[in-house]
Order: sequence, then C-alpha cells, then structure tokens
Amino acid sequence: MSGRRSARGFTLLETLLAASLGAALVLMVVGVMGFMDRAEARQAARIEEMDNLARVQRVMSRTFAMLVVADPNSSSSFRSAVNRDAVRRGGETLKAEGVPRERVILEADESRTLDVAMRRAKVAGGGAVQRLEVVLDRPPVPRNFARGLTGSLADSVQANLDERDDEFRPVLSGPVRGVFELRPDAATRRMGSRPVVNPDDPRVGWTLWWRPLVDDRSLDVDPTDDAEAVPIASGLTVCTWRAFIKKERSETLRVMSTLEVPAYMEMEVRTLGGQHANWMFEVQWSIGDDGTEGEGGEGKGGATADGSGAGGRGGAAGGAGTNQGSGGRLRARESTAEDRR
Repeated sequence: MSGRRSARGFTLLETLLAASLGAALVLMVVGVMGFMDRAEARQAARIEEMDNLARVQRVMSRTFAMLVVADPNSSSSFRSAVNRDAVRRGGETLKAEGVPRERVILEADESRTLDVAMRRAKVAGGGAVQRLEVVLDRPPVPRNFARGLTGSLADSVQANLDERDDEFRPVLSGPVRGVFELRPDAATRRMGSRPVVNPDDPRVGWTLWWRPLVDDRSLDVDPTDDAEAVPIASGLTVCTWRAFIKKERSETLRVMSTLEVPAYMEMEVRTLGGQHANWMFEVQWSIGDDGTEGEGGEGKGGATADGSGAGGRGGAAGGAGTNQGSGGRLRARESTAEDRR
C-alpha cells in the first residue's frame, strides 16, 4: 500500500521573520530614496542661492558703472546744497518744490510701504533695512528680465506678466531714476500656491527688488505691487551697502554732483543657506540730467569729469544722453505735520 507524503508548510515564526525582512528592505529603499530627494533639494537650493548671488553681483556691478550725477557748477547742485539742511531726510518726504533730489541716496528705509509689507508677511521689526536710490544712464536690468527668473522667484507676479501687456508698459530710455529695496520673501505676491517660506525656520529671508521711479507717485508704491518692479534675488539674510568716503565706510550716502561721488562701494550679502559674498565696486559716472526732469531739465548732454565725454571717477564712463521723458518731477518738499506723524 503506497501512502502519500504530506507537504510541510511554513511555521508562524518563519512567516513573521520573512515579513520582517521584507518590511526592513522596503523601509531601507524608502529611506535611501528620501535621502536622495533631500540631497537633491539641498543641491537645488544651493544652486539657486549661487545664481542669486551671481545675479546680484552682475546687476550691482552694472549699476555702479553707469551713475549719472550733476555738474558741481550747475544750479541744481547749488540749490540742493543750500536747501539740504532745511529738508527732512528720508523716503517720500524729499519732494520740496525747487529742491533737486540727490542722484544717489543710501539710507535706512523708513517708508510706510515697508511697514505694510512686514505686517503682511508677519515679520517683526529688527535692524535697519537699507534702500539705495540711484540715477543711471540706462536701466540696470533688461525689460523682460523677470520672465527669465528661475527658482522661487519664477512664481512672482512680475515674472508671469502677459507679454501682450508690454505695449502698454512705459519704455525707459536715457537716464532713469530707480531704487533698490528690500522686502520679506513672504510679502512677494505669487501666482502659484507652492509655499516658499519654511514655517519651521525662524529666520527671515528678504528679496532684493529694483524699481524704476517715473514720477512722485512712484515713491509711495511698494515693489511687490509694482508691475515694473523686478525681483533680483531672494532668501537674503544680510544685504548691506557701504560707501567709502574719506577712507571710512559709511552706510548712508547722498550724492548730487561729481564732488560727492565715492571712489568705491561695498556690498555684503548673506543667504539663508549660509552663502556669503562681499564685493567691492569701482564707481564710474557721467554728467547728465536725472531722468525725471522732462524737457528743459538741467544737465543735458554727456560731459564727464574732464569734459571730453569719456571719463569719470574710478574709470571710464560714457556720457549721458538728453532725456525727453515725461512724468512728474521728483523733488524734495519740506516736511509737514502729517509727515511727522
């Protein structure tokens, strides 16, 4: 009689051991993939920060190479020097009729728009935030510069403007007045819903903006609300300008004529990721109008320091062309009771 031999099955212990080994293998694979994703994210953030620093360096190098200042013998320089002590310093209060606005203004930003942006971003007040206002021979960034931005700035409203609206935007040519301003990253208006600010990171990142000033009303506009403003870099924890004046560093500067132009400008930048840069820029200038005076403004032409149209302090700078732009004049005005509040 031939009997069948019954097949032996897995015991409970063997089943549990196989399941444990399989789970451990799956967890190991998931851990490796998570590590690779985090490493890739850190590498992408590092590359973006390096791009930001390179972009800031290019824009600021271009800026300090084409400043437009006034002739020290012009009536604009004279009126500015006479009235400077009688006019309140800072932001939008410098509009007194008949007092020309300085060509370079480096100061603490005390504007109401900064306070509004900080409240909107839920950022507490800290140290002083600088603003740098300049008159340049031409804009420091191309017209469609914002559309080429990558990383977190690619979601900004300015980077997603419709190309069909370009025909309604003003074309800036000749000397142009503009301002570099800092606003919290969280205040930047964005098209997408992707979070940019890490809620677990207590540090505050700042975005550096360039914004053209075409008339008096431009002074009261926040860069995050200005379609003509361009975000240059984001994620900055330190962004400081210093002027070399008489062998000393100064974080404030007011320049009207060639007699007040510093030889060098220093800029220090640090990012949330720890990237750090400190640049020294040689200042080059030409003599011309301020880009907001309209027809009949002073300083037309392109004379430079030696009168030849091919020189300037710190290096060669081409002469500024005649500006025929329209728009209100950026002037200083004496502070009123409303301003002092």
